[in-house]
Amino acid sequence: MSLTTDIPAFLLAQPMIAALVGTHIYPTHIDEGEVFPCLVFFVVSDVPLECHDGPSRLSFAHVQFSCFAKRYADARALRDALKALLESFTGPLAPGGTQIGNARWMSDHDSFESSTRVYHVICELELQYAF
Repeated sequence: MSLTTDIPAFLLAQPMIAALVGTHIYPTHIDEGEVFPCLVFFVVSDVPLECHDGPSRLSFAHVQFSCFAKRYADARALRDALKALLESFTGPLAPGGTQIGNARWMSDHDSFESSTRVYHVICELELQYAF
């Protein structure tokens, strides 16, 4: 298990997220012709914590989530569900998987993709986790 496999598994198991996007959660990008609303995530950075004794099993990841929808209200509803679920989250993302020590909501902002006519809410989190 890894952060990039545990994130979608965790989100798909959450009724509040699944009700909004079904199974439409993707790493890095969406393909042309995708169904909306959907959620895309990627790890912007992942920096392991170094100790005086050498490497630890702790890391700090900056993760971006992109909430896409044809209606602004749907994109914001997905953002709201993500924030309610992940802000200050602690615990395992999956049984025996990534253990989150702390999740910090860093920011979010709205955008509109004029070429595709899709609303886009960009959310940024910092995850402190053990691997």
